[in-house]
Amino acid sequence: MFIESRRKRSAPRIESTNANALTREIINERFAALVANTLHLPVLREDMLGEGEGAWDPDPRYPTTTVNCIVWLQLIIAELYGWDHDQETKLHIMDRIRYYGGHVAYGLRKSHYLDLWLMLEPEPLVRIRLTGLPGYTRGFIKVKKEQFKTFHDYRGPLYREEVDAFDIDYITGEGLVNCVRNLAPGYYISFGVAGPYYLSLYGQGQGPMGLVHSLVIKVSDSSEAQQDGQSDGEAVVYHASTVSGSVNEVPLAEYVGRMSNLFHGYALFELDPNWDFLAKPTADEEMKRILDCEATLPRHNDHRKL
Repeated sequence: MFIESRRKRSAPRIESTNANALTREIINERFAALVANTLHLPVLREDMLGEGEGAWDPDPRYPTTTVNCIVWLQLIIAELYGWDHDQETKLHIMDRIRYYGGHVAYGLRKSHYLDLWLMLEPEPLVRIRLTGLPGYTRGFIKVKKEQFKTFHDYRGPLYREEVDAFDIDYITGEGLVNCVRNLAPGYYISFGVAGPYYLSLYGQGQGPMGLVHSLVIKVSDSSEAQQDGQSDGEAVVYHASTVSGSVNEVPLAEYVGRMSNLFHGYALFELDPNWDFLAKPTADEEMKRILDCEATLPRHNDHRKL
């Protein structure tokens, strides 16, 4: 087991058609333990996961020693829903988080483009409505998937390759700081919206990008805030930083100030307590074609992981 959970107990159930449903309280408790238990992890820029032995990318399907910002978030989500389950079940959950339909293939990876992931199959992430809030903005991004495939030397198709333009709903950093003051205490997930300077640093070979870096935001209640020396409603950010090479904790207002030259703003999500994380994978005809095609590709040891 990769993470030794600090609070081992069965989750109380709520009224739901999903027998594995959680509560917001349990989600927040597990989030707290899992964030604390991953602060020691070394952080790299590249995606250290692959599709397993014999695949085009033969790296492991579950992290063991290192993470990047997206893998760190995926690990926390897989461990959170798989809390009382064995490693095989956690791997099943990780596959559903990382791949469209839960089918393991490089061409089906959701992390290639976060905007596509969050448009087509965002579960268990639930978007928090930002429309009408101070700092709300609606942007647009057109990606270059052929450029992406050439950079990674991938010869197969990507899922929904024809979809290359996305609207992005987000809120400015200042707007995010104000927004979270009105949220219930607990843990939330955010993604930064890449600005020109971010793209100049990390966009080589990839082309334009929309949502990029993942964050976990903790909103404290009054008693927690006073205990931590914070004002009521003040929030902190946890993120896997490639600059420091570790998972960091930073006050939200301080973080958005530091990152103003990298990110235009932020999209905001929470986890769905009713997500059926034990559901079986589903496949459409396009997924099947990608799986069949990728099975014929030679193992490519020198592909770029960035």
